[in-house]
Amino acid sequence: MIYVRWRPVDTATDYNLYVQEAGGARGIEAQLDSVIDINDDGWFFHIVGPLAGVVTVDVTALNVGAEESAASNTVQKNLRGAGAMESPSDALNHPRKRYVR
Repeated sequence: MIYVRWRPVDTATDYNLYVQEAGGARGIEAQLDSVIDINDDGWFFHIVGPLAGVVTVDVTALNVGAEESAASNTVQKNLRGAGAMESPSDALNHPRKRYVR
């Protein structure tokens, strides 16, 4: 498993957390609400898994018009096997750019 965390973006209403496992297709792992799913410490936190092999994770933000931002930086971990625990990963840093229409 990978523990993923990131800070909220001021203009975001929701987030899409994307995962790509061992060279497979990149897909949405979770959709998170910017109000409901934020932790008390002001960060988002999500557990991805169980997965195995090289896993890549990134996040996008959506605004009130459901326009999706560019992806954040990616975090890539090589997991030892299904169910393997990873310590908290590097935080995702979402670009704080305005949405382009």
